[in-house]
Amino acid sequence: MLSDSSDFRHSDRDTRLRAIAVRAARGVISGADASEMLRLLGDTDKRVQRAAAEALAANPEVDADFDRRIDELLAFGDGRARWGAAYYQARAGRPSAEGLATWIDTLASTDRDLRWAAHNLIVDSAPVFGPALLSALRTAAVDANAQRRKMAFYALRDVAVADEEGAGLALTALDDAQLEVRLAALAAVPVVHADRDRAARAVAAYLGDADPRMQRAAAAALAKLGSTDPVVVEALETAFRAQDAALRRAAARALGRD
Repeated sequence: MLSDSSDFRHSDRDTRLRAIAVRAARGVISGADASEMLRLLGDTDKRVQRAAAEALAANPEVDADFDRRIDELLAFGDGRARWGAAYYQARAGRPSAEGLATWIDTLASTDRDLRWAAHNLIVDSAPVFGPALLSALRTAAVDANAQRRKMAFYALRDVAVADEEGAGLALTALDDAQLEVRLAALAAVPVVHADRDRAARAVAAYLGDADPRMQRAAAAALAKLGSTDPVVVEALETAFRAQDAALRRAAARALGRD
């Protein structure tokens, strides 16, 4: 039995999800149903948002008017609606500059799932946006919001492109006030820094950091950098004799002794 259009507005999440599934199963979504599902891109439940976006993205009858309404959501919608519209664009294979800006905004979300979903969309879209994406991530890496700074460095790491300006930001962020940002910057350094010996010398200083997590992360980064610079090797030898067993193991890997 097919659900009626009121099910799209039902207070029960599963009823809304079933309404979406019914329309998606028909293969074509048009008219009033498409309008209802467009509204669900801003639903309070992220599972409903995702289902609506994916169903609409697979719809063969998307037209210019529908895309105009998506653009309006990105320009004038609230945060949830913008996220849903940007997610729809990604699933439809038509990411936009406005969508990218929304993903960058979402890196600061208090919802971990949304932060990492935005991260994944950013990384997947790197070939589309190229230098503009790197520029947006560099700006995010110095944002006032620590969560956004952290996620920007993880995105720079996973875009996996050597970037001189990004490398400089990552090295500076090793002294960020927030530990999670420092750890993310450490993860990015081996990927974005083209001068591996210079990067390794900078990272080696954090083998003696006051926080054991920074010490271990520095050793892990040095294992990826693979530098044989004498200053780096000496610092790793010291870490190899540390009381912290996890640090010793990480230093051993960086020294090729694992």
